[in-house]
Amino acid sequence: MKKPNLYKSDDLLLIIGKILAVLLFFPVLITTVYLFAENMNTPGIIADAIMFVTPVFFIITGRKIRRDEEKTLAVWNILAENPEVFIDDIENSTLMSRDEILRHLKLINMRRLGYFVYEKESGSIINGRLRRKNIIVHSCPGCGQIINENIPINLSTIPKCKYCNNPIDIKYLNKEKNRIIDEIINESREAGTVPEKRKFSIFIVIILLIFFWPVAIIYVIVKTRK
Repeated sequence: MKKPNLYKSDDLLLIIGKILAVLLFFPVLITTVYLFAENMNTPGIIADAIMFVTPVFFIITGRKIRRDEEKTLAVWNILAENPEVFIDDIENSTLMSRDEILRHLKLINMRRLGYFVYEKESGSIINGRLRRKNIIVHSCPGCGQIINENIPINLSTIPKCKYCNNPIDIKYLNKEKNRIIDEIINESREAGTVPEKRKFSIFIVIILLIFFWPVAIIYVIVKTRK
């Protein structure tokens, strides 16, 4: 399954930061040497500081966004392989707080990587498709008579066969439940992810970068996180 790219902003910010670091390396070096050797004037120090801070700020911001993306993908990987999982287990495996996990869960649903529901009563997160599924029992595993029963996949109620009056075999129901879960997992793997359309204009980014680079960073982050 192809790894989804939740944000474009981290890619763009890191690329711009690295390009600026290369382009400004020698100007920063030359102006720093000049300031120390010749004249420590305030305008020169400010200009030197701006040239140094700009690429560093782009790279730090890009890496911060990427770390957040990696946490979201860690939660998504667990949910994609487990249609039903306790949130305590996710806390233990990712070392994230419950609130942080639920924040990432919201982003996963917004980005259409799946639809997962947090059930506060049971403390579990389940795949929305699993929640809507029923086990259809066409015939009684015991006597073979046609019964056409729809049973909730959580097996909260297990009906009796109206012919032999015995409860439907729990082993048979668990086998059908596992089959449905495997189908959901395979469907999730095959579906992949929805490609994210670019929501920002490179032209606007360049203009903002030239005139006031902090606004360029804000513009990229806001546009790609919608």
